[in-house]
Amino acid sequence: MIDKKYITEHNLKECLQEFHAAQGVTEDKKKEYLNPIFEQLARKILYGGFILVDDDYEVYIRTVEFYYHEEEAEGKLLKDPMVYHRNGKFPNRSVPPFPLMSLHAHWSGFDITFEDPDKKYRASALIREFAVFDRHHGGKGSWVYWSTAGGPEKSEYQVTQTPKYDSRSTYLQFYLNGFSIDGSKNRVEWRDFKQANSGKVTSNTRRNVFLDEARTIKDNRLWSFRRSERLDDLREL
Repeated sequence: MIDKKYITEHNLKECLQEFHAAQGVTEDKKKEYLNPIFEQLARKILYGGFILVDDDYEVYIRTVEFYYHEEEAEGKLLKDPMVYHRNGKFPNRSVPPFPLMSLHAHWSGFDITFEDPDKKYRASALIREFAVFDRHHGGKGSWVYWSTAGGPEKSEYQVTQTPKYDSRSTYLQFYLNGFSIDGSKNRVEWRDFKQANSGKVTSNTRRNVFLDEARTIKDNRLWSFRRSERLDDLREL
């Protein structure tokens, strides 16, 4: 069971492996089951570690959104219209499940996936807000921010004294790249903190998620979670 004790005693991979399909036969019961689990997984992602890009960058997540979509289930299927990686998204195509903790790049940013190997559901955590630490800038490393205030042709790599949060999810492409296709070790990995960390999170609805194609019915699932505490003292090396 994914609860506060479990996320304290296990790393992120183990926590995501412990995730199982929603329990219940109605949409409301399934959401009721998933809500506390997603909150605990959010705490693990937001306080439990960071994404390491080779020996260059550390990416710390401040806001994460969860997505869950059933392909098969008992009772009424719990659908998530914004899930990109699902059957029926593209005509006549059944998509295989991603391996655990794959980085799925799409129009909204990058997902950390934890889909069902038996193809019954899709599940992922979308990185919505983040901060980046450059390990080499200035010799000792610095917090950095990619500024495009002057337009794309005048973009600047800014150094900041404290973490500057970036809600432009797709801008992670400037850091999360260089994936190997020759079978060697990937340069992008999740790094758990050595000491268990935990803290408060605040929940909200997900950004720009609607239940209809006309985008008039706002989805009310509180599956967006933001780290409540500052990142300044987060780094643990």
